[in-house]
Amino acid sequence: MKLTEESDFQLVCFVTSLATILSVFGYFQVFKTLRKNQRSSPWFLLLGVSELTFTMHTAMVAVACFNRQWPYGQLGCQIHFFLAFSSLASSVCNAALLWERVKLEKIRDTIPFKSNWTTVIVVWLLTNAGAAALLWAEKPIQVTPNTMACFMSIETRTFYSKQILSILTLSFVILPLISNIYCCYLLRGVTKKVILIPVAYVLTYVPFNLCTQTTVFGMYCFHTVWIKLWPKFGSSLNPYIQMYAHGKMMKSCLDSQSNSGEKKQE
Repeated sequence: MKLTEESDFQLVCFVTSLATILSVFGYFQVFKTLRKNQRSSPWFLLLGVSELTFTMHTAMVAVACFNRQWPYGQLGCQIHFFLAFSSLASSVCNAALLWERVKLEKIRDTIPFKSNWTTVIVVWLLTNAGAAALLWAEKPIQVTPNTMACFMSIETRTFYSKQILSILTLSFVILPLISNIYCCYLLRGVTKKVILIPVAYVLTYVPFNLCTQTTVFGMYCFHTVWIKLWPKFGSSLNPYIQMYAHGKMMKSCLDSQSNSGEKKQE
């Protein structure tokens, strides 16, 4: 994203700083709960790791806007790009957690994957490998003094390269979204809270995908500061949505907070 107005720097700095604080605090509660409850789903751990990876991506923008210039150089730009795409494992985690909820509520005896540490580690490795491959394939990445994030020079890409980028980014949105909606349909008679997960998913990832798709086809009409900021802020709300939608986990977080408060009073 390119910023030229002083108000843009202030806005992006405020929103990205707030998103960073919300995300760190939210996943601190998630990890605190996972430490107490060893039987929690391993997908929660990968979700936290993936989202905190994206939080690092967001924090880099916050620092750059505070300094009014990109202070990380070309290497920092590539790291920034890698952090953004490696965090896409969170979209898989959202879908996996909903499928686990379907199995927990005994709506289905089997789910499309094995929910164990091996599966989680493989997904994490594949996501990072995909981010590294995309970084290698899409060089060079441009950086200018008023660029508050790295961006790809789409104009220099071949037609097939553009199509591959378009299909990859679209599949990261459409496939998990279909899975989320189907799981919510299966859970419709058990809980209504889970509908928040696909709704938040759409609000977070659709603006990012819209920017990518329009860029691939040479249209920049949707490239506003707000559209590019929303994925960064929306992802920071994910831990709270997950804790609310999955009631047992939310109760554990509240219990851990109340217990710590009682100890302080004593």
